[in-house]
Amino acid sequence: EWAARAGTTGATYGILNDIAWYSADSEAKTHPVGKKEANAWGLHDMLGNVWEWTSDAYDGRTKVLRGGSWVDDPRFVRASYRFRGVPGDRDVDIGFRCAGD
Repeated sequence: EWAARAGTTGATYGILNDIAWYSADSEAKTHPVGKKEANAWGLHDMLGNVWEWTSDAYDGRTKVLRGGSWVDDPRFVRASYRFRGVPGDRDVDIGFRCAGD
């Protein structure tokens, strides 16, 4: 959530159509990263496109997914919304972000 917000306090870090692929603009598919505007820290697709696995856990069995996806209504494509999944779950709108230092 901290990375997605990039210093902002709202539900999104810009106008949703400009920053995220979601049900209204995705053409029912995922898109290559970087086609929408980045947030203030230069990170693309922190909302929409695919739900991203995080290291956060709801409980001992489920993990947290964040960001919403190309399938979702705008109410789910926001920095603070959390969805839960069992590690190993696969779906067309779930992914992960590789990050390095």
